[in-house]
Amino acid sequence: MKSYWIILLHIFAIGGIKHSHGQAFNFSLEGNPVDITNWELGNLSSVDNDEVVLTQPTGDQNGYIYYQTPQNLASCSEFTVEFDFRITQSSSSTADGIAFFYITNPPSGFITGGGIGLPTNPEGLIVVLDTYDNDGNNNNPLVSLRNMPGNVNYNEGNTANMIIPDVGYQNFIADGNWHQCVIHYEFGEITVSFDGQAPIMVGNTTLNLNGYFGFSSSTGGSWARHAIKNVHIYGASEPEKPDDETFEFCVGDEVEGPLEIQGDNLKWFSQPVGGNPLPGAPTPNTNIPGVYTYYVEETVPHCNLSSERATIKIIVHAKALDPIVNIPIYCSGQSSNQTPLVINSTNYQWYFDEFKTQPLDPNFNINTTLAGMTTLYLENISPNGCPSDLNEILIPVHQTPILDFEYNQIFGCDLKDSLIIQNLSEHANGYKWYVNDTLVSDEVHPSLFIPYPDIHQIKLYGENEYCNTTLVKEIETGHEFTVDFLAEPPYFCEGDVMILENTSHSNVEGNLETSAKWYIDGVYETNTWDLEKLLPFTRTYEIELVVTNEVGCEKSIMKEIEIDPRMDKMFDIGDTAICTGDHIQLLTNNQNKGIDEISVQWGDGTNWSLSEYLDLQHSYIEPGLYTIQINNHFRACPSSYQEFVVSIVETPIVRFLTRGEICLQGEEIYLENLEPYNPAYKYLWSNGDKTHYTNILTPGEYSLQVFNEYCVGKQTITIESDCFVKFPNAFSPNGDGDNDYFFPRQALSKGLVAFEMEIYNRWGQKIFESNNINGRGWDGKFNNTDQPQGVYVYRIVAKFKNGREEEYHGNVTLIR
Repeated sequence: MKSYWIILLHIFAIGGIKHSHGQAFNFSLEGNPVDITNWELGNLSSVDNDEVVLTQPTGDQNGYIYYQTPQNLASCSEFTVEFDFRITQSSSSTADGIAFFYITNPPSGFITGGGIGLPTNPEGLIVVLDTYDNDGNNNNPLVSLRNMPGNVNYNEGNTANMIIPDVGYQNFIADGNWHQCVIHYEFGEITVSFDGQAPIMVGNTTLNLNGYFGFSSSTGGSWARHAIKNVHIYGASEPEKPDDETFEFCVGDEVEGPLEIQGDNLKWFSQPVGGNPLPGAPTPNTNIPGVYTYYVEETVPHCNLSSERATIKIIVHAKALDPIVNIPIYCSGQSSNQTPLVINSTNYQWYFDEFKTQPLDPNFNINTTLAGMTTLYLENISPNGCPSDLNEILIPVHQTPILDFEYNQIFGCDLKDSLIIQNLSEHANGYKWYVNDTLVSDEVHPSLFIPYPDIHQIKLYGENEYCNTTLVKEIETGHEFTVDFLAEPPYFCEGDVMILENTSHSNVEGNLETSAKWYIDGVYETNTWDLEKLLPFTRTYEIELVVTNEVGCEKSIMKEIEIDPRMDKMFDIGDTAICTGDHIQLLTNNQNKGIDEISVQWGDGTNWSLSEYLDLQHSYIEPGLYTIQINNHFRACPSSYQEFVVSIVETPIVRFLTRGEICLQGEEIYLENLEPYNPAYKYLWSNGDKTHYTNILTPGEYSLQVFNEYCVGKQTITIESDCFVKFPNAFSPNGDGDNDYFFPRQALSKGLVAFEMEIYNRWGQKIFESNNINGRGWDGKFNNTDQPQGVYVYRIVAKFKNGREEEYHGNVTLIR
């Protein structure tokens, strides 16, 4: 029981919880202001908000407060006292201290000074927090725990009536802060602790009395303010009710011993109230299904206190029903993912043996390798988790038919072969025969007619009472008979004898060579085994071979054979003398048939390789004589060779500047071919001059032609004006980088050497002027202010490098 109170004191210390139901007593001093109903407060003591002030900081005072109704510990000798205290505003030294008392006689004759305000000659328990050194031992503040006899007062230092020796030097008592004190008495053992720490005093004494609980304090020559608050005094409390619990068992379960639940000092009963307690916790009987109810309460030893009774139910569930199993049909040698189906339960367990040592997965597979009987064990499990009796389940694996057959093949021709079947199967009582998945017979030993020539699937289906299976064999019907002749490649050259080798074959004994027939373009030619023939025309022929084998089956094959023409001259040449830069042309003069490859060597290091005949052309950079060599290669006919000699004449070169500039009324421009003068060439300018140079006075386009015996060279030059001004008629100064300024010099040539520009609005006011050749022009502003959209007048004076000066007047539109 001691451990129970340690837990209870800890709960009060940290949470401030108070028990009332079933306690011997419970009263307190708390609230703001403190509620002192049923308490007696001394004349010099007072309530200050949530505190009870026992003494003010003046000398020669005593103060007290005690509960007016005595409390009897004879029936349950147990109580706990909790209170906070603080000693402030003290003299030096601090006087005199605070005392707690539980005494038999009604408190009276409270003593000042060293008496700590206690009643005169108290009989019972006192706990003294003594702050003034009356005995000269200099160990104050101290804590004194005494059981007073009723004929003496408290006297510091007197060891009479001490339960244990005083504990001195407890300086925290008078440090001016609030501290908590807890006093606990339980059947002769008393403890005193502070601030939630372990007890500093543990003693033993007997308090079998009916007495008053209270607090006192005093001052003498020294003084202090003594105050308490949060006072709780309570006796033993009713224990917590145990939890209601339900224990579930299955019929036949082994129970190791009596029921166990949480709680101390438990008493068991067979009824919810009253009655005599059972000898102890019951042991469940699992032989008969049903619900059995017991009741239990927790008690406090030596006290007439017990908790409410908890309800404890014992439920003994019946066994699950024996399983009913639907067993699938299992056949030997055939895998199955079907497990036996338990049709009267969804919760069950299979086992490999009767000792339940090998539980099986719910989706286990039966071993169907061999026919026979498999023995397994099964139990149903009820919704309450109770298993049925273990049932032995016999699972048969039936014999699957063993299929096999032999056949004798009788050859046919274009219709069918005959198969005479010998059925060698076992353990089957029904058969079906399929040819390429088509049912053809259900006889045991059928005769089948099979189309040929091909590879066919003959499928036998066999069944017995439980199982079925199939066997498939591939049969190649029709004997091996192929008709073919070698014609690779399928072409010959004009005038050559065509030789075609007959490669026909049959695996049936006999002589095919007497049955070969050849046809050319549908006309019978000969019955020789191979064919030798000179075909006279260059075209495509249809060659057919027909062969009959020894069982009268006829087959044929047709192939196309091409006769290629002989071609010696493949190209004609155009001019054999050309200028450099012009093209030599080779023109095809024959049909594009039977060509394999054409290689052309142009004589200047350029080589071509062609796979078809095309018109060809090629140009030469350097003058001279070149030999063109052509090799023609054919797929069937012999190769041919051609050769041409060509003369390449140098083209005169005309070369001068491609652009020139001339200033109006300026000096004339001298033009001359930059290539050295050649007296063998003839010269002709577009202005009629026939020398290798000419003079130009006006802008325009001029050309020069230079001739030799075969070739002519020509070049044209443009002479532009270098001294002119081009005026835009509008501009838009919107900052987009395009046409933001009115500035004719944007389009001026570099012949300009001086420039003046003035801009006037429509009222004749000059709003812009500039003579800066390198400037950007007018930006559409006057005095840094944007001018309105409209038409403005300009005056421009330009001077050119040849000394000519011109003046321009006009309008320009400003666009916003």
